[in-house]
Amino acid sequence: KKISIILTAVAGCVTVLFIGAFLILPLPGQVPVLMYHFMGSEQAAAENKNVVTRKTFEKQMSFLKWAGYRVISLGELELTLKGQRKPRGREIAITFDDGHISFKEDAFPVLQKYKFPVTLFIVSDQVTHPAPDRMSEAVARDLLENSWIDVQSHTKTHRVLSEATDEIRACVFEHHEN
Repeated sequence: KKISIILTAVAGCVTVLFIGAFLILPLPGQVPVLMYHFMGSEQAAAENKNVVTRKTFEKQMSFLKWAGYRVISLGELELTLKGQRKPRGREIAITFDDGHISFKEDAFPVLQKYKFPVTLFIVSDQVTHPAPDRMSEAVARDLLENSWIDVQSHTKTHRVLSEATDEIRACVFEHHEN
């Protein structure tokens, strides 16, 4: 009777572990993309869902390394989606939107530690005329010295389309359909 109880317990643990792994790990052929915006204090993170603390980010990157994820660039992801590249194990991509200076100050050192590829989506008008909390062109160029960093456009002005005129929205959506 004790052996039956032990076997049932072991089977239950294996089942829980299998279900947990199934829920945590991506299915073959799927590549999750982790999208971040801003790094900040614990208070800022509590108040804004787009903010993550450096400590939390470090834990997330450490987990990816520990769990055996292979962090790939968006270029590699594109080739995979087009069928021009075969996925190799657990893969994941990382992006940062908006060109906030906290990337350079807080995320960059963590990513540099792991040499995880990352794509930055910056707002071109904000780089050429940066606010104090945005990356300047010089900072963006400096980041590009690292082969594992890719910089792409996140629009020219980062206009909030729900607040734009009907004429501008029509232009945007007409361009998108073409």
